[in-house]
Amino acid sequence: MAQIQVAAAGGLSKIDNVDAMFGFNAEISYSVAEQVSVGLSVGSYTMKESIPFFGTLRYSTTPILAFGDYRLGSNSDLVPEVGLGFGALRQSAVGISAGYFSLAPRVAGNYSVSDVLGVCVRYSPVIAFANGESLTSHIVTVGASYRLDL
Repeated sequence: MAQIQVAAAGGLSKIDNVDAMFGFNAEISYSVAEQVSVGLSVGSYTMKESIPFFGTLRYSTTPILAFGDYRLGSNSDLVPEVGLGFGALRQSAVGISAGYFSLAPRVAGNYSVSDVLGVCVRYSPVIAFANGESLTSHIVTVGASYRLDL
């Protein structure tokens, strides 16, 4: 049976040498098979830092990823998932921004509260590549999901 799932979550993004940033993530996915889904994920994480004599600096990261997930079980209320995303990671700091090609392995757990509502926990190290170097943004989110059977 085909199914669409929409999820909204809050969480943290931690980049290599930067303090953790708070933000949100929104996802929509479509089940192409009983244990396989594909979807789109968009997030926005920001941090403000006050620096004497310079004012407030704002840092942000915005991951935009297409992904595929595989459910490791489907017969219980708690369903673990693994997957892989790819897309772009946009970094901004002090008025300068840059976009990077990104890969993102995903690990998740979904707990069904009812037939249509759930609680989701996700971890994804988003690895951005540019100029022969890589940058990793570790993202952890907790949120709610809504499922619609088609």
